[in-house]
Amino acid sequence: MTDRELMQLAMETIQGCRPSSKSYKQMRETVEALRDRLAQPEPVRAIDISQERVDETAKREHEPYGYLWFTHQMERRFTHYRPKEEQRIGEVTPIYTAPPKREWVGLDKKDLSEIDPTSWKLVCDIEAKLKEKNNG
Repeated sequence: MTDRELMQLAMETIQGCRPSSKSYKQMRETVEALRDRLAQPEPVRAIDISQERVDETAKREHEPYGYLWFTHQMERRFTHYRPKEEQRIGEVTPIYTAPPKREWVGLDKKDLSEIDPTSWKLVCDIEAKLKEKNNG
């Protein structure tokens, strides 16, 4: 539900109430404030695409989004925090929103020995290009 829909619902609910003489003035003020706010256009939200924000997002992508674990009553739980030892039994499974970045693993001497020596230059060029493309 959007903010606008929520305000509209609140305004309609308040208008449908039978106010007591004590709360009537406050209810009318609330309805007027909601009506004024609903009359305004929706604000345009800017998207922050600065390098700082991109770096921050990339860093968070590799932190767990939440954790799956079991209580002592064998109920499965999902929380955004890592549970304390006394809250759980068994292991805690971290849940990620993106797979963790892996380190670049190049070809070693054993891998190169399995390749035809006449192709080594091509293989090394391909490996260098892939490493460059994968920020390795």
